[in-house]
Formats: sequence, C-alpha cells, structure tokens
Amino acid sequence: MGALYDYFRAADPAAVAGLMDRNDAASPADLDEWPTPVVELKQIDPTVVLGQLIGFIDPSAHGGTGDRLVWPAGGEQDTDHEGPWVTLLPDTMRDTLAAFDHARLPEVADRWIRVEEFGDYRDGDDEFAADTITELTGLARAARDAGEHLFCWMSL
Repeated sequence: MGALYDYFRAADPAAVAGLMDRNDAASPADLDEWPTPVVELKQIDPTVVLGQLIGFIDPSAHGGTGDRLVWPAGGEQDTDHEGPWVTLLPDTMRDTLAAFDHARLPEVADRWIRVEEFGDYRDGDDEFAADTITELTGLARAARDAGEHLFCWMSL
C-alpha cells in the first residue's frame, strides 16, 4: 500500500491537533466534518517529492521546504510511534505553490514526473503530474486567500 499523504488547509496547528485528538487520528479526508477539500496522495511526501516540485517552480524557494511536526505532541521523541503524523508546511511553500504560473504546467510536470521517487510513473505520465500540481496549487491558493496554512497528514 505504501505511505499515504493527505494535504489539507487549516487555520492553525491547535485546530489540527484538536481534530486529530477528537477523531482517533483519522485523516481529514475521512471526516464528514472537515469543511475544505483534501488532496489525497501516495508517494508525495512534503520534504523530498513536494520539495522537488517547489524547487522546479522557484529554485530560490527550495530551501524553505522543511515541514514541522504538529501532531502527535512529543512525536519527535517517540521512536515507537508508527503513525499517523501531521506536519505543518512552511508558508513559503504554500505561497510558492499558490503563485505558480499555470502557463508553465507542461514544463514543470514533465520535469517533476522524472524525479527518482516517481519510479512507477516514469513512463512519462505527465497527466498525473499535471493533475497533482493543479490540485496542490489550488489548495495552496485557497489556503493563502483564507489566511490559512497547509498541513500534511501522513501514515505508513
């Protein structure tokens, strides 16, 4: 099955932590109460694969891709915790995605789908990459416009 990565937007880490605590750590994608769209992905982690997309969109922004664990509390020290986790993505990452010029979509999708981590898709599935970029940039625009942040729920 592999790792699951669900990207979503929320006002702040406290709201996300409360949601996770109330709902047995379920992904926002699985919750009827979650008010905004969730981008459900496999293989696209926030640090490496999404970080490479950020670098293709804006090479000067690539250094700002470090996400921060916000749930579970103290999870950095709990080496036995097997997930799920929620991380907060930097607002620089949100803003880079939100500012993406879709005229560049074919070029960026073609570069991104060729990264090593997309081994299963490397036969030139630019459509998958383009659709994913479109979903992520739409989510980022909505988050930016609402004054919210991007988060990633992940599970093994």
